[in-house]
Amino acid sequence: MKSSTRAWIFLTLTSLAFLLIGHSLGGREGLLWGLVVSLSINCLVYLYADQQILSSFQSRPLEGQDPWGVLTMSRKLAETAKIPIPQIVITNSFSPQALSVGRSPERSAIVITDGLLQRFSGEELRAVLAYCIANIKRQDTLAYLVGAAFCRGILLITQSLDAVVRWLIGTKKKSYAPHSHLFTYLFAPLCHLILKLAVRPQSYYDSDQLAASLISEPQIYARTLWKLRSYSMTLPYPVPAAYAHAFIVNPLTNKGWARYFHTQPSVEQRISRLIGYYPI
Repeated sequence: MKSSTRAWIFLTLTSLAFLLIGHSLGGREGLLWGLVVSLSINCLVYLYADQQILSSFQSRPLEGQDPWGVLTMSRKLAETAKIPIPQIVITNSFSPQALSVGRSPERSAIVITDGLLQRFSGEELRAVLAYCIANIKRQDTLAYLVGAAFCRGILLITQSLDAVVRWLIGTKKKSYAPHSHLFTYLFAPLCHLILKLAVRPQSYYDSDQLAASLISEPQIYARTLWKLRSYSMTLPYPVPAAYAHAFIVNPLTNKGWARYFHTQPSVEQRISRLIGYYPI
């Protein structure tokens, strides 16, 4: 099943759930409210979720001078994959990372960090761009948007409640500490379930295979994955947890409630699936 099909099925099922809940709580009037809520959520997810993700980063479009050759590489990869050329956006971070967003290949963008441009060679940049192009080609980005939108909504509520609790009892905010993030801890497993339903773990393996075929260098792609994993452990990127599943390698630490947002298979498994062995 395609990731985009899985995303539409997930949206359909959640819409039906809202209708059933509304009908059970308020009869015909509740059914109407359930319809309004489900239509509103679907419109927000499909029309604005990608812009919400892009606005979360301090980013700028890559235009004009391009000493890294990113625009040329992305154009050639897009032509090879037979998709429209995505917009390239650069965000300020020392951590090398990248993700692709967009509800369709015609409305897609690739976000890369300054750290990626500074620390990776040209062939490694090409491998990262190939993965992002593969996500767009396979329309995994739509599934990422659906999962991110629902998890972001849940986290906005839980983190607001946690802030109120900390204010009432005087608890200092400590990253991922259970007593400082009680509601987030309680609902993080629900976010993990949503991500599992919206995004297939197999999609990461399939994108790896497609990316390696686009550059015709599986070994280079495998080494790039390993290098990204190394930097993610030493220079974690503090992104909103709801978006972590969309990155080529998860940028979050594996501590506290953040572990529920590690949906990507391990890099060891991805490399083994790709070239047949690990370590490289």
